[in-house]
Amino acid sequence: MEKVFTYMKCYDGENVAYAIYILKGRAYGWWQMQERILGDGADQKEKEFRELKKNDKTVAEYEEEFTYLSKFAPQFVATEEDRACHFEEGLQPNIKFQMSSFELSTYVAVLKKALVIERNEKKFSRLMIARMMI
Repeated sequence: MEKVFTYMKCYDGENVAYAIYILKGRAYGWWQMQERILGDGADQKEKEFRELKKNDKTVAEYEEEFTYLSKFAPQFVATEEDRACHFEEGLQPNIKFQMSSFELSTYVAVLKKALVIERNEKKFSRLMIARMMI
């Protein structure tokens, strides 16, 4: 499919429309069923993805929601670097700040670093609480 998209000079947003156009038989029936099930919900999920932030979730919880919602907004995660950038943008400012000194271009690298930073922050918090009790 990627070769066809390149040859046809399809932009990211057009890829899905073209792929739907070439579906046949049961595959096209499945797609129609998905559209009926989701209806406008797909647009809502895409909006949720664009606005997704870690907030009070753990990095693991944020990653789970990010992965789920990204299926509704493939144009925002078309490349590994896009996926990594979008994920990093949704992290809490303190985690983003600590990650800024690293050049992480893959999603897995960004995820792993965010998990390490979160774990270290929790250890530091526990250590500070323990010292205050002494």
